[in-house]
Amino acid sequence: MTSVGVISSAVARIECLKELLKLPESLSREAEELRKGLEEIKNTLIKAQEEEFGELEKKIVRLSYDIVDAIVDASPKSKETFSVSKLTHRKKSENTKLKELQTELIGFQKELNSSSSRSEKAGPEQRAESSSSTASEIQEDKPKKKMSVTEFFKSKLERKRSSQSIQGDHPKKMIDSETQEKGDDEQMKPKGRDDLFKEITTDLKNPSSEYSVVYIVGESGMGKTTFTRELFQDLKHSFDALAWVPINHNFQIKTVLRFLLQKLGPSQDLDIRDMNEMQLISHIFAALQKKKNNLLVLDDIAALDDWESIRLALPVGNSTKVIVTTTNSKDFRKKKNLYQITGLSEQEILDLLGNEASSITEEVGKAISDISGGSPLFATILGISLQQSAAGDHQLVINELRSYESQKGKPQVLGVCYKRLAHECKPCLLYLGQFPQGQDIEVEKLYLLLMAENLIISPKEESKTSLQSLEGYLKKLADRKLVQVQEGTLSRGRTHKSCRLHDQVREFCKFKGSKEEFFEIVDLGSRPPKKIGLHTRRLAIYLSKYRADESIQFESQETVQKIESIQFESQETVQKILSLLIFDTFESAAERKSEWPSDINDLKEFKNLRILNFDGVDFKVRKVPRGMDRLVLLRYLSFRGCRLGELPSSMSNLTQLETLDLVVHEDCKMVIPSNILTNMKRMVHLYLPRQYESNRKTKLQLHGLERLELLINFDMDVCDFQSLSEFTNLKILSTISKGNTEDFDKIINLMTEQAKARRLHYLSVDITSFDCYNRESVSSLKKLLECQFVHSIHIEGRIGKLPDRLDSPAGKVAEIFLNGSEIEDDPMNYLGTKFQNLQSLVLSNDAFLGSEIVISAAAAEFRNLRSLKLLNLQYLERLTIKQGAMPKLSTLLIDNRHCLGELSIPKAMHDRLKKAEGEDEGVTFMVMPSPAKLNITTSDQVPSTSGSRKS
Repeated sequence: MTSVGVISSAVARIECLKELLKLPESLSREAEELRKGLEEIKNTLIKAQEEEFGELEKKIVRLSYDIVDAIVDASPKSKETFSVSKLTHRKKSENTKLKELQTELIGFQKELNSSSSRSEKAGPEQRAESSSSTASEIQEDKPKKKMSVTEFFKSKLERKRSSQSIQGDHPKKMIDSETQEKGDDEQMKPKGRDDLFKEITTDLKNPSSEYSVVYIVGESGMGKTTFTRELFQDLKHSFDALAWVPINHNFQIKTVLRFLLQKLGPSQDLDIRDMNEMQLISHIFAALQKKKNNLLVLDDIAALDDWESIRLALPVGNSTKVIVTTTNSKDFRKKKNLYQITGLSEQEILDLLGNEASSITEEVGKAISDISGGSPLFATILGISLQQSAAGDHQLVINELRSYESQKGKPQVLGVCYKRLAHECKPCLLYLGQFPQGQDIEVEKLYLLLMAENLIISPKEESKTSLQSLEGYLKKLADRKLVQVQEGTLSRGRTHKSCRLHDQVREFCKFKGSKEEFFEIVDLGSRPPKKIGLHTRRLAIYLSKYRADESIQFESQETVQKIESIQFESQETVQKILSLLIFDTFESAAERKSEWPSDINDLKEFKNLRILNFDGVDFKVRKVPRGMDRLVLLRYLSFRGCRLGELPSSMSNLTQLETLDLVVHEDCKMVIPSNILTNMKRMVHLYLPRQYESNRKTKLQLHGLERLELLINFDMDVCDFQSLSEFTNLKILSTISKGNTEDFDKIINLMTEQAKARRLHYLSVDITSFDCYNRESVSSLKKLLECQFVHSIHIEGRIGKLPDRLDSPAGKVAEIFLNGSEIEDDPMNYLGTKFQNLQSLVLSNDAFLGSEIVISAAAAEFRNLRSLKLLNLQYLERLTIKQGAMPKLSTLLIDNRHCLGELSIPKAMHDRLKKAEGEDEGVTFMVMPSPAKLNITTSDQVPSTSGSRKS
């Protein structure tokens, strides 16, 4: 269970409350006794390692929450804070309640120690039998009758396994292209993957083929996308235009059409952001008609209606071939030219394990093959997780696997792996399950959310930060294939940029999270609306399909009081909610009524809320919920990606905020009251919008934020510069300057003077409307390029000529973005040799005016560069990359449709370009126009015979 993480969170929260609420001495002593008791229980659970205590752990988790709630309710400051609206009425005094909790805690300590001792004395057979009962418990969703802890353990061994599954059945036979004519007796039987591969490639390569659309159907986790990528690699050289379009679970037609049009390479003067659906369809149709031979892949379409809406934009026929992948066998079963991806055979699973988990024995491998149901995803995750266990008692592992027989091929089998995770990794994995399907989750955001709930265990090493601890968790999860991570290229104190869950892993997290009462998800598009249980502590709400007649249902009013991450309905339930995650999308919001669900229209009853996260909500359609100014215990508030034109002045009441994220949608300019932030003395992380202004003629005041460690988008024109001198704990600073060289001179001077005292880890300087037309501008640019504390430089505007000499080039610069710089001489040698730690380089919109770029193989040139993007350099005709240049490059994007005619690259890089699809496993090579229209040669001047690439 996640019990260790939750108890650690409660322990940390009690410490925080003692300081925050300034508890009286007697109450502080009681709180400390309770904290020590929880700490002892936590240590006992840690020692038990993989052992699970089922209902007992669940009761302990509930108790830890109750203890924190009781301390808050008993504190005099809490009563004073909520004098305008009474807290939950209690029949007994708060002191009596604390004493009862202390007695209950002692009882649980004894019961846990007793259970742990029995487990240690148990032999292998008994442990295997216990694992079997644990597996059976996974399937039970119905409420159990109350029983004592002793009765629970006695009945645990006698409970029968249920066959209930969290997913519906999938048909084993699919209707082939001739079914409608031939009837049911000739339905297509699943074929081997090699046979399917040959059949599909032959069909699509044949210009006279009857079928222009191929449907590939299979259950999630069966390897459809991997199989289709292999098809794509084999087919790509037979087509002129290619596009791979991943379809998000929360299907938005305009988002998909925009993505597809970008892939097809519209003209540079075509602004697609404001196009309506019909305009996008028209441009895509025209772009495809201009090509002689097109191949499109639409990966993971959920519904037939979604496919039909995209199909309107496609001139499907001999000139355009389409591959559609889906898990929805029911909707697509009558389609012609449909192929089924089935599970791997036992031998194929053993071969897969030989590559991914070579220490697994054949006997264990066969057991894995059996319960994985032929899923390569499940087999890989199980194999990696079981390598160490399988090195010991093989039979014990086999017996444990067999105990999951009734969940064969279902996400619940991942319980074998979850049990073996380090205790600190479990809350991290389950927490990710709250996010919508297919969503990339920024690691920095995940870190702040987990920190706000004290779910990151403080590192033992003093030199290690909490963020590094989280990245350690993610690495362990990624090594076990439970989480997919995207490596970061910037030096903002993180090695991972984002992470996501495979759909099947997410299904397990949803199931396990609900089972352990860790969180609940309410999708307002589902039928019937889900009821929220009494002990729910976290709630995520998906508004994307919300209709005005829907609401959230809670089993009792108390439920809302205990929720930690959510949206709620009744008063008493709301009062204990600690964290609320609300997800929406603009496109779906525009099609619905503007009302919020009644449960979250007014937030004043969510008095204990710690986290409130709005993701992608359009507040031009829906007003900001009322009562947010009452959430005085709020620690985390985010409007990331929302449309919000003005920050309500009442937010100044949120004095306990530690993280405020105001990075709204890029097309929004936010108005911020000039003094609203000065009351937030506990602020540690402040993300200002990209575009914003004060509501008065005075500058935005940030005085008093002495705890601030991270400050993003500090605009020199809007904010009071003098406040920066107060931020003695500042570690990460991102600044914006509107072309005024004096502004970034001030920044550089301030950071240089106090860098050692500040321990600044990251500085980003973003300059817009720059014009290097006089000596002062040249001098300022030179000073910037020499600053030893700058990590990221963005310059928009004319440079013309880079400074001739740099006395000591900025050694920490990891990212340079030049936009419209009009540099006359090839800048590559200059940038590559002087900024040897550069990881990302972008030249955009005539940043270079010359006709040729040469990237040499000098020993120091771009040795750490990972991403190179050349965008709309209209005079560029030739690009030459020498052998040995950019050895770490993983992303090369050349978008230069009008002029680029020659591309000379090293053979190794050329081979990778031929192989890469565009989003393939961390390697991106994308060239526009299509290489078919370029004269591509390798470094030894052997002409390329490559076929077309996507354009």
